[in-house]
Amino acid sequence: MSVSGKKLGACHECDLLFHYEPIEVGTTACCPQCGYILYRNKTRSLNRTLAWTIAGLILFIPANLYPIIQLKVLGLEHDATLFTGVASLAREGHLAIALLTFAASIAAPFLKLIILTVTLLGVRKPAERQARGLPGLFRCYQKLNTWGMLEVYMLSLLIAFTKLGDLADVIAGIGLYSFAGLMLVSVFCSATLDEHEVWDRMETA
Repeated sequence: MSVSGKKLGACHECDLLFHYEPIEVGTTACCPQCGYILYRNKTRSLNRTLAWTIAGLILFIPANLYPIIQLKVLGLEHDATLFTGVASLAREGHLAIALLTFAASIAAPFLKLIILTVTLLGVRKPAERQARGLPGLFRCYQKLNTWGMLEVYMLSLLIAFTKLGDLADVIAGIGLYSFAGLMLVSVFCSATLDEHEVWDRMETA
């Protein structure tokens, strides 16, 4: 929201209204009432975030195609991937859980990476060449950000390793390492992204 040409925001902790003012790169703006961090001007935010999103798209392929774990029981081997886990839940009649797992661990992270990559590439263009749909696309990313639960899925995999370790030989597959890398990339994307800079560039256009 803007008042008299200035952006107006509210502190998430104490609801104090403030005028958004540009700050120097690498500095932080804090609420004068409660000290909560209002926003940061992160160093080379767009370039760093774009690099992480491209790395995430690369890791997404082996994370979903290669086995996460390999089980060896009585001489028999069984490979498990993200897709086979979703398919197993669906076959056992847990369709709602299967759809939720697919949305949170596969669909949402992939869409987030694609949308963020397209948005970052779009806002780097001159103002007159930016696509009009970029603001709506970035809003979709912000909504999807609440659906990406890679950390929860990673925790469930670690629990599965612990439980199955006494029953069979459990070997970590390439997919598990790729999935762990994808989770870290998702964290770094959120840490380096300066949403204010993205909105500023779109508002200028």
